[in-house]
Amino acid sequence: MAKKGRVFSGIRPTGRAHLGNYLGAFKNYVALQDDYECIYCIVDLHALTTIEDTLNLKQNTYDLASTCLLLASARRKPSSSSSRTFRR
Repeated sequence: MAKKGRVFSGIRPTGRAHLGNYLGAFKNYVALQDDYECIYCIVDLHALTTIEDTLNLKQNTYDLASTCLLLASARRKPSSSSSRTFRR
């Protein structure tokens, strides 16, 4: 099936992931992957301009990355051929 187009979206690591993140972003991120070429990122440098507590930014970024990887691995469909998680 040919992909319809490309989606690029970023999420700020402003704190721990919560239900709002799931309903507003993660659920849609997963749903869009079947029909679109999706590129998702964590915009940690953008977070520097919008959050007041930068002390926890590094840990928030790691936590959000692990959440995203967990969702990606839970979504992965088994296939007979090898597939790549990251493309260059």
